Amino acid sequence: MAESGAELAGNPAITLFVEVLAQLDQDIVQREWDAAEKEDEGHHDAALVSHDAHRAIVAAIVAGDAPLAQYRMRRHLQAIAALFEPES
Repeated sequence: MAESGAELAGNPAITLFVEVLAQLDQDIVQREWDAAEKEDEGHHDAALVSHDAHRAIVAAIVAGDAPLAQYRMRRHLQAIAALFEPES
């Protein structure tokens, strides 16, 4: 299995942090897809937005545009954090 970027950095704390974030994101997206299967349009849209964000992040990384990848990742993490905020 290929090493992740975090593992290649040689920092176990960063590796763990990235793995936890990735698992949280995967769990959230899976929950959104599951809800979408029950024909809840809002959840379906959220799952598509997350999927599109992942594609955009990967595209920036592949293009070698680190600032853009960082920006897109930051925005994606902010969107995930918003899901955990209590509704007003």
